[in-house]
Amino acid sequence: MTDPLQALLKDELENLERELLKEVRHGRLSATDVQDTLSLFPDLHFPGLITLLALGARTNHRKAQQTPFPLTRKNIADALARLSTRDENIKQAARLLSTGQFFGDMADAFAVIFHTVPSLPLAIAQDVPALPHFPRRLALAIKRDLGDAPSTIETVVTDLRRDGTISSHPKILSHTVHALYRQASARRIAETIYRLLGNDSVRLAIIVFARSKGLNISQEDLRQVRKAIDPDGPNLGELLAPAFRHLRRRFGAARAIDLLDQFVV
Repeated sequence: MTDPLQALLKDELENLERELLKEVRHGRLSATDVQDTLSLFPDLHFPGLITLLALGARTNHRKAQQTPFPLTRKNIADALARLSTRDENIKQAARLLSTGQFFGDMADAFAVIFHTVPSLPLAIAQDVPALPHFPRRLALAIKRDLGDAPSTIETVVTDLRRDGTISSHPKILSHTVHALYRQASARRIAETIYRLLGNDSVRLAIIVFARSKGLNISQEDLRQVRKAIDPDGPNLGELLAPAFRHLRRRFGAARAIDLLDQFVV
C-alpha cells in the first residue's frame, strides 16, 4: 500500500525533479545529487515539511536569518514567550516541541498533536463510519494503546464508528493513529494538515522549530500554506520546489541538503 504522504507529494516531487534536472543540464548538479535530494522528501517529519512549505509560500524574502539553537526546555520557553501571550497556546506548543513524537513520522506527529490539542478534529478517521465493517487492524491497534481498559476501548470504537472522532483522549493513541494513517487517502492527509494549520499552538510549535534551525517563518507564511493546500485536489500548493530554491539561494546547495537532513525522520 502506498504511503498517503508519498501520494500527496507525487506532483510536488515531479515539479522539484524537473527543476533540479535543469541544474544537471547546466552542470551544477549530478544525476546522483538529484536522486539523493529527492529521496529525502518522502521521509520529512511534520514540522520539517510545514517549514519547507512555509519557505515556498512566503512573500517577504528579506526576513532576518535566525541564529540556530537547541530545543532545550529553556530555549523553547523563551522563544514561545516572544511569540505569544496566551498561556494555553504556549503550554501546548511547548509540550509538542518537548516530545520526540512530534519529530517522528507523520502518524507519530498526528498522534501527539491530537493528544496535546484534543479539540482538533481527527480528519484521517472521517472515512471509518462509511466502512462496511470495523477494520480488525484498527481494533487491534486500539487494544495495544489502551491495554486492559474495556470500557475505554469501547468508547473509542464507538466514537470512530459513529462519526470518525475520538472524544476521549486517555493517552497518546500512537498505534491507533498509525492504523488510521495507513488506511487514509491523500485527500484525508491534506485535510488533516489543513486543519492542523488552523490551530495556534501547532503553528507556534512549527515556527519555533524553524527558528531553531536558523529559518525565520511567520504566522502569515503558515496562513499562506494553509490557503494553498487543496484537500479536494489534493495537493500541498506546489510549494516544495520554490522552498528548496529558496534554501539553495540563501545557503548554497550543500547547506540546503544539510538542513533537509535535519527535517527527516
